Amino acid sequence: MCIGAKKRRPWTTLLDVCRLEIGIVVNKTGIVRALVCLFGMTAVVGCASLGPRVVATERYQYNLAMQSAEDQQLLLNLVRLRYRDRPYFLETSSLATQFSIAPQAGLIGALGSPAIEQDLLVSGSVGLEAQPTVSYVPLQGEEFAKRMLRPIPAEHLVLLANSGWSIERILRLVVHRINGVVNAPTAAGPTPDAAPEFEDFLRVARLLRTLQQSRGIEFGFDAARKVPLLHVTAEGAASSTFEELAELLGLQAQARTFEIACELQSPCRDFNVQMRSMTGVLNFVAQAVQVSAADQDAGLVTLTRDERGDLFDWQQVTQDLFRVEVSAEPPSAAAVSVKYRDQWFFVADSDLHSKSTLMLIGQLFSLVAVEGQSDSPLLTLPLGN
Repeated sequence: MCIGAKKRRPWTTLLDVCRLEIGIVVNKTGIVRALVCLFGMTAVVGCASLGPRVVATERYQYNLAMQSAEDQQLLLNLVRLRYRDRPYFLETSSLATQFSIAPQAGLIGALGSPAIEQDLLVSGSVGLEAQPTVSYVPLQGEEFAKRMLRPIPAEHLVLLANSGWSIERILRLVVHRINGVVNAPTAAGPTPDAAPEFEDFLRVARLLRTLQQSRGIEFGFDAARKVPLLHVTAEGAASSTFEELAELLGLQAQARTFEIACELQSPCRDFNVQMRSMTGVLNFVAQAVQVSAADQDAGLVTLTRDERGDLFDWQQVTQDLFRVEVSAEPPSAAAVSVKYRDQWFFVADSDLHSKSTLMLIGQLFSLVAVEGQSDSPLLTLPLGN
């Protein structure tokens, strides 16, 4: 007679063993019948129940783990750049998992004495064990370096703007200058000694965001030449916002459509942009990594100073865009965090601006840096207990 069953909580991590335990109390004459009952139940559970639950649960866990690992790698490399340490990227090329089902049975009781008619305990279990294998490809070599150093195509600017991203966030992140108005040009490399020029560009980006929100501008492509375009609508052209923008950028106020050109020199009627490289983007946002006073005093990072010799706060440039905080203890509420140089660097979970920018950087990196196949060596690691 089957009188009890207990089930442990399965799949608490990627490598957990799921096991169903069943205990059956019988007398000696019912052993065979009990064993049939036991293995019939474990077979039904193993074949009919575990498979679908594995797919539902393991896929979810892998998804969480992979997303967290990608964010941590990106944040780690931003912190490295702030300290002028070399960044390094690994791309997950494949993830495979093998599952094995292992039934077990046990018998407890005094079988040797004919006078004993006591009950016997027949126990059994069926286990499901996951054995994942993950393969990594180091992102390195000539082609990867070229993709990281090559200016981001202007087409990506239009693609991102039309996918719902704020044009202000895009421009501040990926554009070096527009019609001579510069966006902290020295920040596209290692932290500079002198404070950058950025105020006019920040104003330009915010004016364009205002026009975007009021549907005063549109982005698209020339049908024949496939050239990216910025079009000012009738409502936008009549606004004081566009009037101020045209004055800052030297645009012809009567013009309505501007070619987004990526040249050092172009007619004033064009919206002439100089795009950053992916390396420039990463260096720029790395300036937003906060550094402890002890590391500053030890000379581990460059301290930027203004014209008066005062310490420059990079949050003036990256305000409402990105911020990485530092703590000696593990953060209690972080969207993503990494430990580096015995300190914790993190993006606060409530910092929605930084989380949005981190997402945008990830999309840019996928567009620019990981296209095509890599000739780098494949690193395959079995994930055992």
